[in-house]
Amino acid sequence: YYQVMFPTVRDAGGANSMQIAEIELIGAVWKNPNMLANGGFEDGVVEPWSLYGDGSIEVVQDDPAEGANCLKVTVNSAGANFWDTGLQHVGPTFEAGKSYTLSAMLKAKDGPMNVNFKPEIAGDPWTGYGSQEFTMTTEWAEYTVNTGVMDADIEPTSITFHIGYAPGEFFVDDVRFIED
Repeated sequence: YYQVMFPTVRDAGGANSMQIAEIELIGAVWKNPNMLANGGFEDGVVEPWSLYGDGSIEVVQDDPAEGANCLKVTVNSAGANFWDTGLQHVGPTFEAGKSYTLSAMLKAKDGPMNVNFKPEIAGDPWTGYGSQEFTMTTEWAEYTVNTGVMDADIEPTSITFHIGYAPGEFFVDDVRFIED
């Protein structure tokens, strides 16, 4: 929701009417807080995000979706499997009886690129909750998955974006993992 300030309010003359001269939105407040650190990369550092496989990541100020920074991800080569390269954030415990939503703003540099969102167990058997593949374009867009309700507490976890489909570059911003 937005907090709204009403600096000028006048009685417009009717018993049930009000005239509002100005409205100022002073900031969005999310219903539930982001469970991930540095999801907007505004800290100017990569941590606690990491990349495994054949690629690299760096924080840049190149046309972010919001704020001053975003993450530039470079995939150097396709893996034998799309999960051979990935962007990860160590996740919080997924609690029994709760569901979660993972969302991120993504933009490919030169053309369509695939990414697989996977909130998962951070170890064998790497079970995913709400895994889904998306094709990002050269325009910023928000992509979202939902885990469904957890049957049990899950720990350790990670928020993983599998990106080993093909070489290329893309940008990530405003990553959120919230309890529904």
